[in-house]
Amino acid sequence: MMESKIKRKFIKIITEVLKKHGKTIEDIRYISNLEHVKHWIDWRTFISKETSTLDYDTSNFIIVGDNWWIDRTYEGASGFPCWNFRTMPKRPKWGYEQYQAYRRIYHKEA
Repeated sequence: MMESKIKRKFIKIITEVLKKHGKTIEDIRYISNLEHVKHWIDWRTFISKETSTLDYDTSNFIIVGDNWWIDRTYEGASGFPCWNFRTMPKRPKWGYEQYQAYRRIYHKEA
């Protein structure tokens, strides 16, 4: 009974995080445990299991999509859990050599 309540809360929170970032449950590719990265599980299998090797109420797993992931950290001294939606950072416009050439041309030292 308690597990299904935790599971429903977990699904609701993850759905809200995804929606906030323009994603849906269908965008999830897999879930993995950060401590035991040798295995992964898809969303449907994860949710359909009565008990899962990935605990719904811990912070040691990530939910992964294409070029994004969701993980959980704990905020401040209160230890309040916070789900974080993360994406790959954008690559800078210039490489190191290009930037150095730009600086030599436009930022000549007097």
